[in-house]
Amino acid sequence: MKIDKEDFDAWWGNPTTEAFIKCCGVWASNARELWVQSSWEGGVNNDNDLWRLKGQAEVLRDIQGMTATTIEETLSDDQSKT
Repeated sequence: MKIDKEDFDAWWGNPTTEAFIKCCGVWASNARELWVQSSWEGGVNNDNDLWRLKGQAEVLRDIQGMTATTIEETLSDDQSKT
């Protein structure tokens, strides 16, 4: 799938998209903070919970950094698996 750069830039610059991307940053920071509190300060040793929090933060940061190219590459990689 080809993503038109101008269309992507217009979508990325949309105030609603900008608000969503900012929320992703807040959610990622919250997940990271909860991970630190749980593992370091809380003594939680449930690996599944800690991996889930870390995974959430990583995905949210990936969303913040996505570009038209990364979307195209991801969809291309996904289609090659089918």
